[in-house]
Amino acid sequence: MELFLNGENIKTKSLTLAKLIAEKGFDTGGLIIELNQKIIQKENFDHVFLNNGDKIECITFVGGG
Repeated sequence: MELFLNGENIKTKSLTLAKLIAEKGFDTGGLIIELNQKIIQKENFDHVFLNNGDKIECITFVGGG
């Protein structure tokens, strides 16, 4: 399946958002996911199935002082 992840065209075999996150090695601690211009809550990552052509933006917040 082909997706757009953070503006780049990628190929993946991941069928769910949670599997894609794991495949790409994202830390879910401060992670915000936008799928096709809709924010996805962390508790739903396992239940969101991906489709060819989906557009995903991953934003990670980093704390500092």
